[in-house]
Amino acid sequence: MAMKYLNERFILMIIGLIVAIHSSAQDDHNYMTPLGRTLLFRTVLDANRTSVSMSEISPLGSGMDGITVVCHLRAQLNLMTPEKKLKIMSFSLGTEDDSFLEIYYKNKTIMLRRKITPGSEYFYDYELYDPMFLATPELVIWGIYVYFTGYYLWIETQNFQKTFDSRWHAPVFFGINLTNMDNMKSYLDRLPNAKVYFGDANEPVVFTMPDEISFNEFKYTELKDELQSHFCNPH
Repeated sequence: MAMKYLNERFILMIIGLIVAIHSSAQDDHNYMTPLGRTLLFRTVLDANRTSVSMSEISPLGSGMDGITVVCHLRAQLNLMTPEKKLKIMSFSLGTEDDSFLEIYYKNKTIMLRRKITPGSEYFYDYELYDPMFLATPELVIWGIYVYFTGYYLWIETQNFQKTFDSRWHAPVFFGINLTNMDNMKSYLDRLPNAKVYFGDANEPVVFTMPDEISFNEFKYTELKDELQSHFCNPH
């Protein structure tokens, strides 16, 4: 188990290095990734400590194999020291404690915690190399867009305080599936136990998740073509 765990971490570290080289050279901070048809839109005062079951979203269209989660984060990020992390969302087929993938803010970027099995104490942390946030003294609202499939994630952040150069992007070459576990099918089939939990019970800094949460559909091949045509070759 330990050797398998280390081998998987090593492989993903190599992938991460490739991703870092690619994204740092290519990132267009004015690029806005398109959002597909809305499956759920909810106005909230603060989404922290709330959850959405996939049974609450509308049925996906024919051929759609991806879902985008959108939420906001309002915080003064410069108050967080580099070793602290703030959980933004987690994916689970049950309770929050049984999550299998968690997404955090950490040290001006995104960190993903991928569990070996749902709720397991064994996991690896994958911290993106490139910045995805600005840790400024101002209280800033950030938009966070997570495009997820079983095998791929595309993450975009947006600084609402800026008009230009306000967005950051990162591809992640794993999704919400685990070994021998097709978690994505439960989300696409809108099962009641397939949930997204928002926020962090162990607040490392005062924060809120205001304004809105939404879920949108997309098709992976169309997103891939879009990114290759527009993001990778800005014009």
